[in-house]
Amino acid sequence: MLGLGCGSKGEKTQGTEKEPDKPAVKTTEPAAAKTPPPTTKVETGAKPAAESGNTKRCKDLLVKSWKAAQPGFAKLQVSVDAALEKLYTENEYYVKACAALAADKLDCLDKAENPITGIDTCKVNEGAATSLGLVGVQDRIGVDARKPLSKEDGDKVLASIEGTWVNDWASLKEQTTWTIGKAGAVTAATVLKDGKPKDKPSLPDLLTADQEARLKVHWKDSNTTQTLSFFKTGNEFYASTNSLYDAYQVSDQKKFVVRYDWTYLAFDGGKCEAINASGVIAPATCSFATDKGTKVFRAEWQFPTDKGPRKSEHVLVGNYFVHKSMYEIARFKKK
Repeated sequence: MLGLGCGSKGEKTQGTEKEPDKPAVKTTEPAAAKTPPPTTKVETGAKPAAESGNTKRCKDLLVKSWKAAQPGFAKLQVSVDAALEKLYTENEYYVKACAALAADKLDCLDKAENPITGIDTCKVNEGAATSLGLVGVQDRIGVDARKPLSKEDGDKVLASIEGTWVNDWASLKEQTTWTIGKAGAVTAATVLKDGKPKDKPSLPDLLTADQEARLKVHWKDSNTTQTLSFFKTGNEFYASTNSLYDAYQVSDQKKFVVRYDWTYLAFDGGKCEAINASGVIAPATCSFATDKGTKVFRAEWQFPTDKGPRKSEHVLVGNYFVHKSMYEIARFKKK
C-alpha cells in the first residue's frame, strides 16, 4: 500500500382484495319449511390484527428518535425531506427488533432521555437475535458533500500536479515517488521500503479529477479505482486513501464544521460541540494552539455512549483544516 493512509427501499404495494362470494339465493322456498331459512352472514374481509402494546411503543420511539436527531442534522446540513422522515420513522426492522426486546430493556429504552443513545446505554443489542438500528443519513450530510467538477475544471486540477512528487511515510520508513504527466498519466512510480524497492507495491497508472477535493487513482495492472481525499497548496498536495482522513477548506475560523474520523466538530464563536452521524450532540472543548511552529485546532468531547473522552487534532495548512494523520502520512512534496 502506498504511503497515503490506511486504506431504496422498494415501495410496498397493496393488492386488491377479492370480494367474498355472495351466498346463493334460492328462488323458491322448500315446501316443508314453515319458517324462513336462517340468514347467511356475509364476511366482508378479515379485521386487521390489533397492534400490540410493544409495537406501538417502538413506533413511538422511532418518532422520538427522529425529533431528537433534528438539531444535530441541522448542524450537519443533512438533506431532510418527507421521504427521509417516512423511511426513518417507519423502519419496520427497528420495530420488529424493538418489539421483541425483553421487558427491562424496552423499559430502559422507553425511559432514555435520547432513545438514539439509549440503544447503547441500555445494551439492547447484547444477546439479541436481530440488532436494533436506525436509518443512516451519511450520504445526505451536506458538510461532506463534494461538488462534481466539469471536465475543464478537472483538467486544471490535473495540470496543477504535473511533475515529480515525493511522499515520506516516516513511521513506516516508506518513500513513494510519482511522476505525473499530461492529463493525469503517471509516467513513473516507485515505492521504497527502508531505502530498497518494496516487494509488489501498489502503483498508479492514471489520475482523474471529476469531483471537488477528490482524486481518483487507477491502479496499474488492475481494473480497480480508488477515491482519494485531496487538496493542493503551493508545492505540496495531500492525497489519502483512508476515508476517515480528510481536509476541510474553512473561510471563517470563527464558525465552521469539520470532521475527525466519524465525529463532526461544530465551532461557533468560541462554542464547540461534537456531533455524530446519528445527530447526537455532545458538548466539547476546543482550542487553537501552535505546535512546533504549526497552528493546530484541538478538541475533546465525550458522548453518553463513550467510556472516556475522545480527542482530535487538525493541522492548519493555509485555510485547510487537515486531519492530523492525513498531514503526517499523505503529504507529497514537489521534487
